[in-house]
Amino acid sequence: MNIVKKVGNSVILELDNKKVLGLSIGLPNKNTAGTNFSEIRKNKGYILTKGSLAEFKLGEITEIDNSVVIYSKDLELDIEPLFNGENDIETVNEIVQFLSLLKDKSVNNIIFATNLICKTGSGDLLIMPPELINFINERESLNKKLIDESIYIHPDLKDERQILFSMGILLFQFSTGVYPINYSDVEDLRDKMRRKKFLRPRWKNIKISPELSNLIEDLLDVDTDITLEEAGNQLNQIVEKGINREDLDYTAEKEQNRLDEEKMLRNEAIREQFIKHRGLFTGSALAAIVMIVFFGTIIGNALKPPSTAGFSKLQVIESYFTSFQNLDPELIDDVLKKGVRKNDSTEISTLYVTTKMRTQTDPSQQMLTPKQWMEMDEEERESKDVYGIYNLKIEPINDNKFGVKYEKWYTTPAKEDDLSVDVKMDIHKLVRDEIFTLQETKYSYEIIQIETISEKDEIIW
Repeated sequence: MNIVKKVGNSVILELDNKKVLGLSIGLPNKNTAGTNFSEIRKNKGYILTKGSLAEFKLGEITEIDNSVVIYSKDLELDIEPLFNGENDIETVNEIVQFLSLLKDKSVNNIIFATNLICKTGSGDLLIMPPELINFINERESLNKKLIDESIYIHPDLKDERQILFSMGILLFQFSTGVYPINYSDVEDLRDKMRRKKFLRPRWKNIKISPELSNLIEDLLDVDTDITLEEAGNQLNQIVEKGINREDLDYTAEKEQNRLDEEKMLRNEAIREQFIKHRGLFTGSALAAIVMIVFFGTIIGNALKPPSTAGFSKLQVIESYFTSFQNLDPELIDDVLKKGVRKNDSTEISTLYVTTKMRTQTDPSQQMLTPKQWMEMDEEERESKDVYGIYNLKIEPINDNKFGVKYEKWYTTPAKEDDLSVDVKMDIHKLVRDEIFTLQETKYSYEIIQIETISEKDEIIW
C-alpha cells in the first residue's frame, strides 16, 4: 500500500488496484495514538452529493513512511483541492450550504481549517471527520497553526459565529484578491480581528454588488446578528444574480472609498503610536524624573522649604490630590514621605511629559478633568483623554489619621473600538476608600502611610 496523492492531510491510497480515501494523522506510530485517538477515530466524515449528505468512516489503520494513516477500504474516489481559482466564490457558497446541512444534523466542533474540506474528483464537497482534523491541528507546530488557522479564525468566536467569520474572510479574499485586515504580526492580526478593524470590500473592488458587500461586512462584524442559514440564502441569491454590479462611472465613489480607507489606516496608525508613545513617554518621564529629583527636590530642599510649608494637615492631604489635577510632580514629592506611593510620582511625571509633548504638536489634545468631560455633550466625549480626581471626601479619624474616599479617572486605549470614530479610549473610574496617616515635619506635615480599605476599577465609557 502506498500514497498516490495528497491534498492537505487527505490522501488517496492504492490498495488492491483500487484508489481509496485516507487521512494522514501525523503520528509516528499507531501504538502511540492512545485511547483518546481510538475514540476520535469513530467520528464520521461527510460527502455532499447533489444536495444530500453521505456519511463515511475511516475504519482501517496502517503506517506508511513512518506515519499513521487511517482509511476506508470501501471508499473509492479521487480528491482535489478545495478552491480552483482566485475568484472561487461559488465554492464558498457550496461550503456554506454544506455547513448548514451539517448544522441541521447537529455535527459539532466544525471550524474552517485549510485541511478540513476538499473536493472529490467528481466535484462533490468532502469534509473529513471534524474531531480528527481538530486532533491533527492540535498536534501541529505553533508556527504552522498560526499560518493555517489564524487568518481564518476569530479568537473570540465559537461555533456557528466562528464559521460565519471564516466565510466572511474567504468571500473578501475571493472578491477583492486581498486579505481584509492589515497586520504586522499574529498578535496584531488578532487584536484587529477583535476590534473589527477590517477593510471594506468596495475599497478594494469598486464593482462588488451592494448585496455581496453588505453580506461580507455582516459576516466580519461580530456584533451583527446573522445565522448560517440566512447567510446561505443571501449568498445563494447573490451567486445567482451575479457578484458584480453593472459597468458605470464609479470615479467619485472610488475616490471617496480611497479617502475612507486612508482615514481608517491613519486612525489605526495614530492608535498604534498612542500605545507606543505611552511606553516612550515612560522613558522620557524617567529622564524628567531624574531632572525633577536632582534639580527640583535635592537642590530645592537645600535652598528653600517645601511648597507645603505652613500647610495644615487637611491642606497637605488636599495637596496630594491637587498634584494629580495639576500634574505637579514636585508637589506630590513634598506631601509624601520618601518611599510612600512612589509610583504616584512616576505616574504624574509621565503624564506631565506626555501632555507637554502632545499639546505642543496639537493644542486640542489637552487632557480633560472628569468634571470637564462630564459637562460635554455625549457625542463629543468620544476619543477624549480624561485624568484626575473626582468626588473627593476627607473625614478626620483621629489626630493624625484621615479617612479619604475619592474617584480617580484615567484613560487607556480601548480593546474594541468603533470604526465610526478616529481613536477610541476606555475611560476608567477607580473608586478608593483609604486611610491617610500624617506626621509632623520641620515645616508642616507629610503623609507617611496610605492604607487602602477598598478599591474598585470599572470602565464607564
